[in-house]
Amino acid sequence: MLRRNPNRRPKTVTVDIPKFQGINTALAFSDLEDTEARDMLNALPGSLGSLAKRPGSIPVTTAPIGAIGTLCNLRKGADNSILATSGSTLYKFVNGALVAQTMTQLLDRADIDTAQFKDVNGKEVLVIACGGWLKFYDGTAVKDIPAAVNDAAPLPSNDLAKVNAAAPTGCIVHNTRVVVWNGSEYLWHSKIGYYDYFPSVDYQRWVRENDGVQACVTYRGALIVFMRRNIGVLFGHDRDNWEQDFLDTTDGCLAPKTVQTVTYPNGNQEVFYVSDNGVHAVYAIDTLSLDSSARYSTRSVTVKQIDWQDLGVTKEEWKNAVAVFRNGQYWLVYKKGNEYRGLVFDTRFSQWYPVGGIKATSFYTDEDNFYFAGPDGHIMKFDPTLYSDWFNKAKTIGTPINMYWYSKLLSPKVTGLDHFWDVLLIEAKQQNVKSTIDIEVNVYKNQWKLENALKTEIFTWGVSNWGEAEWANANFTDMVNHAKRLRTFLKGQYAQIKISNARDEPIEIYNLSYEVRPMTRD
Repeated sequence: MLRRNPNRRPKTVTVDIPKFQGINTALAFSDLEDTEARDMLNALPGSLGSLAKRPGSIPVTTAPIGAIGTLCNLRKGADNSILATSGSTLYKFVNGALVAQTMTQLLDRADIDTAQFKDVNGKEVLVIACGGWLKFYDGTAVKDIPAAVNDAAPLPSNDLAKVNAAAPTGCIVHNTRVVVWNGSEYLWHSKIGYYDYFPSVDYQRWVRENDGVQACVTYRGALIVFMRRNIGVLFGHDRDNWEQDFLDTTDGCLAPKTVQTVTYPNGNQEVFYVSDNGVHAVYAIDTLSLDSSARYSTRSVTVKQIDWQDLGVTKEEWKNAVAVFRNGQYWLVYKKGNEYRGLVFDTRFSQWYPVGGIKATSFYTDEDNFYFAGPDGHIMKFDPTLYSDWFNKAKTIGTPINMYWYSKLLSPKVTGLDHFWDVLLIEAKQQNVKSTIDIEVNVYKNQWKLENALKTEIFTWGVSNWGEAEWANANFTDMVNHAKRLRTFLKGQYAQIKISNARDEPIEIYNLSYEVRPMTRD
């Protein structure tokens, strides 16, 4: 019979998490890296390797309109106008208000697609596809696009009336043409330099499995045609050298408004989109007819990190998902039931980070700001100095952002015996405002939990409350808290750590270390 030597005390080792990565719900717990999270929310990369609470949001509009379907913009000269749609009306953001524009022709729906176009005469307009006749906005009014006069024979006639009858729902500018589609197999092209002339011979039919065009994007000089079950590609500049084919992939596009060109720090580009089983990326334009080899053109971006089925989102819900790419991050927001959820992909680490509470049906981003809008009727702006999602500009009504992070099930060694989890140390950023961190540690039969376990506010004389902040050395290049020795004294084979803050406060965590006495039979 084995006997433990009563005079032998287990030696202390440390379980370290020197940096933080994103979530991983796809791998078995034993295959997770210590730096990966099993569950997390509203925690995004701060400085490299850290996690910080996501930016809060605030309306930039003083009063809401009806539910907003689309955010977009029109640049004319030095002016950049932010636009929003609600109902059948286009609104312009002016001095904190959404001002209805002259609607010579009403929109057919608020869910529109737009493309800014400058014609051969220098006229700059916003082409609008909204499920009816093609329209344009000139900075003042929305009108139906009038058909240009036919060119002299034998040049092809203007088929705009036929295009309008097809009720286009999407548009893009590619090779100085306006390209439109309506969800069928058809794709129509305008004459070079014109938005009001669609030559009768300048179109393609993408016939494959009774499929339909969902979205289009320019990629590596070609036009990528996203369809429900396939992805097409159009090479060439005009009908004299157009060549169409299909990419070598079986993963079509489920959610057209999730198609975004994503640029990595090294300059490589891919086109992200939501398919039936996750987020995929077009990374090559090898076609089915290129040769007989298997040169797959898409890859899954989620399969090794996100259990897609576990998200519990129906295909009908996924169809309405929206996405945007900004500052190296691909933001994907979807609705599950009545709850808005999201995933953020950071290109620096190729990791996913879940977010919540962002009621977005459309995004808009420019050089300075990051906006979204949705059912509340406001244009909202992300602000890294805010730690709540505010519902009014006065910041009297809002919801503090709930940030939390769960480690994997940690163990210094699998021995079948309970280890002693003694002391937890966490390094975090000191903030110029009130900042506290809640800590929870769970083992099989016990729990250690302490709200405000860490206080990471820099003490300011006459401002900070005693006992709620700590001194900082202004001579340091980095404001880091004095890591406290949190004595947990738990016993278990595995320990799982939760770090959280659901208050109107910032937090940023750098790393953690756990002093453990592992138990063995030796």
